[in-house]
Amino acid sequence: MLQVRLARLSDKRQVLELTSRTFSWGDYWPHYYDTWLQDKRAAVLVAEVDGEVAGVVYAKLREDGFERRRL
Repeated sequence: MLQVRLARLSDKRQVLELTSRTFSWGDYWPHYYDTWLQDKRAAVLVAEVDGEVAGVVYAKLREDGFERRRL
């Protein structure tokens, strides 16, 4: 069953494992995950399937628009 929820620090291992396969060089998520979780103007959501992280998205409301990151 698919469940979408706010990401937690305890999801970090699974999120970074998932995002490491995005590009041949890896991804930028390892550099920003902790900061994004602490940002009060942003949300990091994970999609879980059977308790495993299957997707992740970052969204932030900015003064000049809406910023988002995907996977």
